[in-house]
Amino acid sequence: MTGMAIVVTFVLLLVVGEMINRNADEKKTIILNDYGYYIQNEFILAAETEPGYKRIIDIPNELENIEYSIWNTDKILFVNSSKIEFWWHIPETQGNVQKGINIIQNINGSVCINC
Repeated sequence: MTGMAIVVTFVLLLVVGEMINRNADEKKTIILNDYGYYIQNEFILAAETEPGYKRIIDIPNELENIEYSIWNTDKILFVNSSKIEFWWHIPETQGNVQKGINIIQNINGSVCINC
């Protein structure tokens, strides 16, 4: 009887542990996805405003204790962590986004970040 109780307890602990890991992965996915959309919108805003627009964006080293990478090509923004990669279309952009202070501008109708 005691052996059966130990087995049941062990199985329950495994199930609960798996549920906690799944919830942590879902939270990480939501946080990274939301942050990527936020940064994408900054690029879109810079493209749609008048020349001379300038804004400072502080991109943190971690998002709620999640280590991640962020970079861009001229038309795509990437955000990833060890298990997840997201990408978003952005207006044609010169320069590269980085962690820390970023300056995004509309220079003569072109989006420039850290130029």
